[in-house]
Amino acid sequence: MRIPGATYRVQFTPVFGFREARKILPYLKELGISDFYASPFFLAAKGSVHGYDVADFNRINPDLGTETDFSELAATLQKHNMGLIQDFVPNHMAYDQRNTMLMDVLENGRFSRFFGFFDIQWDYPSEDLKGKILAPFLGKLYETCLENGDIQLELDSRGFGFTYGDLRFPARIDSYAKILSHISAGRSKISEKGHLSRAGLSAVLKVLGNLPRQTGDREKSICRAKETLWRLYSSDRCIRNRIDEIMAELNGIKGDPGGFNSLDRLLSEQFFRLSFWEEAAHEINYRRFFTINGLIGLRQEKEEVFQHVHRFILRLCESGLVNGLRLDHIDGLYDPSRYLAMLREKAGDVYIIVEKILGKEDSLPAGWPVHGTTGYEFAAAANGVLCRTGNMDRFTQLYKRLTGCEKTFERSLQDGKRLILENELSGDADNLVYLLKKIAGSDRKARDLSFKELKDAVSAVIVHFPVYRTYAGPEGPSKQDRRWIRDALSRARKDDPHSCPALSFLKKTLLFTPTGTDTDQTVMTADFVMRFQQLTGPAMAKGFEDTALYNYNRLLSLNEVGSSPGDFGIDLANFHRFNEYRQNLRTPGLNATATHDAKRGEDVRARLNVLSEIPEEWERRARLWMHINGEKKPHVRGRPFPEKNEEYHLYQTLVGAFPFYEEGQVGFCERIKGYVVKALREGKVCSSWLEPDEEREAAFKTFVEEILSPSKDNAFLKDFIPFQRMVAHYGIFNSLTQTLLKITAPGIPDFYQGTELWDLNLVDPDNRRPVDFERRSMLLRDILEKDETDPPSLIRSLLKIKEDGKIKLFLTAKALSARALRRMLFEQGTYQPVPARGAKKNHLVAFFRIWDDQWAFVTAPRFPTSLVREGEDPLGKRVWGNTAIDLPDGAPRRWREIFTGERLETDGRIFACEALKHFPVSLLLNEDEI
Repeated sequence: MRIPGATYRVQFTPVFGFREARKILPYLKELGISDFYASPFFLAAKGSVHGYDVADFNRINPDLGTETDFSELAATLQKHNMGLIQDFVPNHMAYDQRNTMLMDVLENGRFSRFFGFFDIQWDYPSEDLKGKILAPFLGKLYETCLENGDIQLELDSRGFGFTYGDLRFPARIDSYAKILSHISAGRSKISEKGHLSRAGLSAVLKVLGNLPRQTGDREKSICRAKETLWRLYSSDRCIRNRIDEIMAELNGIKGDPGGFNSLDRLLSEQFFRLSFWEEAAHEINYRRFFTINGLIGLRQEKEEVFQHVHRFILRLCESGLVNGLRLDHIDGLYDPSRYLAMLREKAGDVYIIVEKILGKEDSLPAGWPVHGTTGYEFAAAANGVLCRTGNMDRFTQLYKRLTGCEKTFERSLQDGKRLILENELSGDADNLVYLLKKIAGSDRKARDLSFKELKDAVSAVIVHFPVYRTYAGPEGPSKQDRRWIRDALSRARKDDPHSCPALSFLKKTLLFTPTGTDTDQTVMTADFVMRFQQLTGPAMAKGFEDTALYNYNRLLSLNEVGSSPGDFGIDLANFHRFNEYRQNLRTPGLNATATHDAKRGEDVRARLNVLSEIPEEWERRARLWMHINGEKKPHVRGRPFPEKNEEYHLYQTLVGAFPFYEEGQVGFCERIKGYVVKALREGKVCSSWLEPDEEREAAFKTFVEEILSPSKDNAFLKDFIPFQRMVAHYGIFNSLTQTLLKITAPGIPDFYQGTELWDLNLVDPDNRRPVDFERRSMLLRDILEKDETDPPSLIRSLLKIKEDGKIKLFLTAKALSARALRRMLFEQGTYQPVPARGAKKNHLVAFFRIWDDQWAFVTAPRFPTSLVREGEDPLGKRVWGNTAIDLPDGAPRRWREIFTGERLETDGRIFACEALKHFPVSLLLNEDEI
């Protein structure tokens, strides 16, 4: 099995495909990357810019290149001895006309070979959805779209279909007879040739009216009939005119509402029901990815679905072109354990990681045959240890004083989840409760519980659920699962003691123990629990990541996926415990510090952590800016906007993301304007995606323009820029520490595209902007050449001009080189934290990695504002004084510092001033092995 040494995540886009990726491989190899880690490259929905809306898992996305282009990329990877880790999306597919499997279901219903592939509730309680799937893609109410003529029947080589803008839905095969039955009653004259064509049409109708029940034979007959129909339509003008007349009559004329009755009747007979997109929040009968209507869930627990969907990717694994798999949204699956067992059996010894967000008390299920996660938990720990935890109360109070916000983060999270369940996931919750109501009907103690009582109970438990999900299967919940469930039930009961009967029944259901016989009741109960787990994840994701993280703004560096904003970072002891735990895991997951799902770039967070050290100064500045900019706020419905909480959020964002150079400020204002609109909609207080308040959004954008205006009399920028530059200076040292920790702590270092230089991106789509790889390659070559010829001069130049990011690039390349040199040390070596002693002991993160006779010693600073003045570097004896680390028994005496190349002789201790004499962080390797 190939275990990566260091991974580099790249986002494929229509402008960065296989050819562009192939060009950067020499640079990545030189940087020290062992494995190319790619976003999905399968056929996606038309216009996709990210690839997660897969339309066909067994075809390469032509927007990224040809199969030859992909083969050449794979060959170049092998030439450089680099692996390919492929992002794979097992949970869902695009609800899109390119998804031929789903279109086949919409055309053939239960006769489709793919009928059971998608997670659709065909027996939905509502009569108008029985035997249909909702298609919530209309921009207005169905009646309005119909009578505006926006929905049209058309014919092309694929057969009859209904179009709405760029969308197309196939007509069910049974509708062909109704449409073509009008052929002889038309006004158009039928030529002699036309009469022959009409006979051909009759043959088509005869075939379609007597289709075989055998799936394969049925498909062949339909295909031949469609080909004949299209040939007749294309070759005979009279037939084409008559069919066009029929379609025009059915399509109606705008201004004549009665003229659309025939089209409405035809649409009512389809296997789909078109509706206004907002309806999906309240009534939906298919499982989505979170709240995205255009992504429909797959039933991967079924063997035939797994085999079909994985055919291509398993072939790539078997051939060695793909060495590892990153599984997106594993929590969305009905039975993740069964899925992973099937995948491991079929894929063999490939490196597998899962996109799984672990809370501070959470861990991967023990039986999962995977190597670890994509690294959200490491990002949270590495970021958290750079936050001054002792200032939590001060920050809580200043946040209240500046904004008036009194809520705790826990309450913000609960409110966010409750809001999501009441609005965006209301229909999804209803589907779950319908199932629970059926179970209750067979229990005389629960039979009288109303639908509302059961829904309130389910919602209350989900609101208080402490983790994303549990992993109970048909065998019932595990001990850990039971603890989470009981905890949520207890909290829900405290919130509403009157709900006890419904909660008691829900408790009995969620904590079920199989009887050993598959009765209908047992099967339904297990199904409910497994579907309940599929809903707790989206509720947490939307309530936490896409609501609470945009409302609770005490310190935005902590508002990140996988983090715990209510905790205000972690102390050094807990950081070390976290790494010791990871070192003891049987397999290494990724150490990430930035991902495509991050709310802000890793260096934005590094800067904002500086604020945790200076609460009084930060409060003074934020209060001053609120005063200066007060008159610049536009009024919306008689009130100034943005309000204080949103304004406070904005100032932190500006401090964190402001460019180093003036030329980098071009376009910055536009980026911030886009960000604040997204933040408002995600927060769902002043605006939302369902009900955007365009007036407030426009006011916020105007405010951003006003305060960022480069005019000479802008009092805000005059005060903001000096303060921001000070924060940025200290943030550099946080960033260097974070980068070194990522490379040397237990786990595999992972780099998101472009983050080897300063990462000042915001949430997507900002963090998916093109990366200038040519510049990075040029800078790296220059660095490595100077490191060979004159290391001291290089170090001095890197420290003199840190704003260009070369110092971070240098650190990355040198540390990855050392990691490759001592691969077993960093992959398998023990992790041994060591306390420092002396005046600056709390300012050091220090630990050893030990494997056999190989040693590494890592030292990095934190809390730089109380180490050095602005403009100074945390180097030498003047800063570190007598601060030292005692060496453990058996430690080597001779070391070499890998960044400066200096030799170090020790006698039982290492002084910080020696390790950090010329460079802000230090990685020492015992010299005997160098």
